[in-house]
Amino acid sequence: MNSWTNILKTALLGTARKQLTPASLKELKAMGVSVEDSESKIILESASIFSLLNKSGYALPKIQPDDSALAGKESLPPCSRKSARHLGLILGGMYTEALPEFLYHLAKVGKRLPEDRLPEIFQICKNKQELILVRETMGARGEWLVKQNSDWSYLNVLSDPSLWDLSIKKDRIHLLRNIRAVDPETALHLLNNNWKKETYQSKIAYIKCLEIGLSISDQTFLETCLDDGRKEVRKEAARVLSLLPDSALVKRMFERGIHFIQIKKSGLRKKKLEIQLPQRCDDAMIRDGIDPRSQWFRGGVKAGRLGQIVAAIPPSNWEKHFEIKPAKFLDMIAESDWSELLVQALLEATQKYKDENWSAALIDFWEKTQYNSSWGEINILPLLESASDKLFNQFCINSLVQEDGLLEENHPAAVMMKSGSQPWSEKLTNAFLKNFRSWLNSETTRYWNGWHYRGILKNAGYKSSPKLYQKIKDDWPRGSRIWGSWEKDVEQFLNALQFRAAMIEELGKED
Repeated sequence: MNSWTNILKTALLGTARKQLTPASLKELKAMGVSVEDSESKIILESASIFSLLNKSGYALPKIQPDDSALAGKESLPPCSRKSARHLGLILGGMYTEALPEFLYHLAKVGKRLPEDRLPEIFQICKNKQELILVRETMGARGEWLVKQNSDWSYLNVLSDPSLWDLSIKKDRIHLLRNIRAVDPETALHLLNNNWKKETYQSKIAYIKCLEIGLSISDQTFLETCLDDGRKEVRKEAARVLSLLPDSALVKRMFERGIHFIQIKKSGLRKKKLEIQLPQRCDDAMIRDGIDPRSQWFRGGVKAGRLGQIVAAIPPSNWEKHFEIKPAKFLDMIAESDWSELLVQALLEATQKYKDENWSAALIDFWEKTQYNSSWGEINILPLLESASDKLFNQFCINSLVQEDGLLEENHPAAVMMKSGSQPWSEKLTNAFLKNFRSWLNSETTRYWNGWHYRGILKNAGYKSSPKLYQKIKDDWPRGSRIWGSWEKDVEQFLNALQFRAAMIEELGKED
């Protein structure tokens, strides 16, 4: 092929400017070309020969296999053929929502995924919560496979710090996350060594990674990030710092908070909140992540500053400082002029710090005052999405018991039962089915009133315990005048429960 390249260059430049090399002439002579002729004739004859050779092809070089490039020996046993068929139904779209549960039980019994399904699962689970379960169940073949496609690098479990300088940005993010999971201090050291050279986009991505294994030892580094030249970096550093209840930033926020919010007596020993709005936003407040131009609802920028301060303070701080129970504090807020603002801020703070006590108090407060002006445009759904299984189930059960008929489509309990990730207790499933069956059997029922229950029924098939299948498969009002409109949905609900029961039973069998 080197001779062919030499021939092409000579033909393009002309024989007056370039000549064929001795090595090329020797090779051409061996091929039967008369090298005593003029160079132009040699080039023409050689071109015809190489044209024929290209049509006929050439022998591939022999390469010795590299055993180090092969997948390692499997340590996990494969799942059964029946479980593989169950997985095929899930990936085929019939029971898609059952995939996280399949992976959970597969990991629980220490078995691995079928090799032929790995590429499909790698694509489906990208950036999803099931990620860690895929890592645990992909086996040695899966570990080998993720190295062959850069799109699957997110599954790479390498956590060797020495790979940092050899990695590109995308791989560095995955590597940093892995190192943070096993050795947070080493990960922080890597960032410190290279920080000044990083782009602001990379800095933001790396700061997000610090949420893994976040501790007070990260505070010094994050405090320096509050002085970065880019606003975006400062904002992200302030957000992550605010996740540490004992951080200096949170303490500074609380000092501001108790300056603007105080409890004072108001005649006949009655206490009330006295609230002041921050008139200005100084440099220290901006450094701690407060946006001076942010507006919360209809309160304007001053109210927005107060809202941001309260949202950055653990709710339990107010409880300890004022020596007051959450329910009483919320009642006082409801009587204030800034109830909507403060309730929204406390909702965000409760969700951020995952305070179970305050979550229960806010949910109870919402149930009692949902039609009051305290809530205004406030949305309780984010709090419910992060609520514990116990709180979620109790809230939905209370809503179903209190409601006469079906829940409205925009009712938080209806929205959560339709799309929430928490598992349903047996008591919640029974309460929902009692409510739904009663509606189906009512003489005044209109089909279109409950169309949003289709989504709830579908989610119930994957969030209810599959052990309930035998108990609830019968006693449906099949004589209802609208049963024909709901029969298919009910059957899909029951089929999902039955499938999940069979799937879990098969995965639990010993080989």
